[in-house]
Amino acid sequence: MSDYIIAPMYQSLSINKIISSIKDEISKRNSINSISGVIYKITNVSDDNIVFKTKSRNNGKAEIISFENIKIVLEILKKIKNFNTSNPILKMKIPNKIHKKRSPLFAILLATNVIIRI
Repeated sequence: MSDYIIAPMYQSLSINKIISSIKDEISKRNSINSISGVIYKITNVSDDNIVFKTKSRNNGKAEIISFENIKIVLEILKKIKNFNTSNPILKMKIPNKIHKKRSPLFAILLATNVIIRI
């Protein structure tokens, strides 16, 4: 399993500026790839959330990740030197409802270059 860090250009930015960048970048995409290669189709990006779907989750029905939840995760990730999706520290710190969506969440962060593989 690869480890990741917050990309250097985002490390000193505020969470709100990172979210703004994510909104701009993700709204330009029709799909993103997860760390393990799952393709998530982006069906909508609003001021509040990202709507996505994939055949391998939720019977292919649309799911939502809110920007508020992304903010929570970013605040945690900025405090950790490096991380991966199965990091036990993340599981302890990230609320369970968010942790269940870590694959699409990390796909969003990776696709928008907020996190990079080390």
